[in-house]
Amino acid sequence: MDAAQRSEVTAIVEQFCAEYPLTPVLVTSRIVGYDEARLDDQEFTHFQIGRFTDAQVGDYVRKWFACETLPSAADESRSAEAFLEESASISDLRASPLVLALMCILYRGEGSLPRDRAEVYGQCANLLFRRWDARRQIHQEMRAGHLVEPVLRHLAWWLFYSRPSQTSSHRAGTRQPSR
Repeated sequence: MDAAQRSEVTAIVEQFCAEYPLTPVLVTSRIVGYDEARLDDQEFTHFQIGRFTDAQVGDYVRKWFACETLPSAADESRSAEAFLEESASISDLRASPLVLALMCILYRGEGSLPRDRAEVYGQCANLLFRRWDARRQIHQEMRAGHLVEPVLRHLAWWLFYSRPSQTSSHRAGTRQPSR
């Protein structure tokens, strides 16, 4: 995305916020190129979300499995340790807070993680696009729903092949609704 496209997206987001001032808004962006078209610092609070260290991954996983309704604390601990051991070969993926959360959900549901890195991504995408809202019972059927996945696949392909590799750190901006 070039600077003009980034500026256009920023303008659309800011216009949406102006038209719907009571709506809380969370915007995420990769760090690369963000400063070329920043969201208004007066309207948005900016945060940078970093990657987890190995110690933070361990803490997160142990707390995540402790929140599960397993029969005992020993079962929670065994599940957490088994997850950590099984995911050690893809430590770079689990360093991403979002991917780690998705991997924990996958592990809980399947009892294991896919062995193939691409399959981990595929299962995480499936979780986000097919199962996430349905599990929270907020799934909204869209008239053009059958077009969403093909469009996202094309967009992902285009982004992957049309641009040089970039860092995976992200920025997030939040705006509290006007009262």
